[in-house]
Amino acid sequence: MTEKLSDEARGPLLDPLFKTGWSHVEGRDAIAKEFVFDDFVEAFGWMTRVAIWAEKWNHHPEWSNVYKTVSVVLTTHVQTGDLALPGRALVTIYQPGLLRAVAQVPASRVAQINAASDVAVVLPDGQRLVPTDKDMQPTADPVSQTVEWRLPLPASAAGLRPGQMVRVQATGTAPAAGPATAGPATAGRLSVPARAILRRGELTAVYV
Repeated sequence: MTEKLSDEARGPLLDPLFKTGWSHVEGRDAIAKEFVFDDFVEAFGWMTRVAIWAEKWNHHPEWSNVYKTVSVVLTTHVQTGDLALPGRALVTIYQPGLLRAVAQVPASRVAQINAASDVAVVLPDGQRLVPTDKDMQPTADPVSQTVEWRLPLPASAAGLRPGQMVRVQATGTAPAAGPATAGPATAGRLSVPARAILRRGELTAVYV
């Protein structure tokens, strides 16, 4: 197994790589780079040649291929003599072409959300993506009483990374079940004063 270098030893070795397009992966002890080729055949041929050397060096990259683009992440999780401890990563799988948004839906709203006719995932830059599927999990979390809603994103989505915060919009839902009351045309809607809304970065919250 490849020996893991100390920060002091790898510093001079990383500097030349950073000048050729490699960069630190935020939140990880890893570096990454995207390689773009003329077509899929050239990209796959390059991966085949790299695989031979990776096998010889016994240091295999995390990578994915979408048409003519190859995304590569280099890191070392463990080295010879390390103990396998609970919670310690041994391998990381990162496939940027197949990401999904995950939302926690209150169990009392599952039927209402499932009836939504228009669902969109809104990125921080305002771009709206239509998920390729809608997968509401069959069980609820016993503590939070929420159900996980998985929304696979189209492979054409660009600029996304695992862990990024997005918003999910579901419209065309039926009003939640409850006592029937007479009221104006806005019945079933909840109005919140603008001053009660708190915004911190990508997080929007209402305190009551």
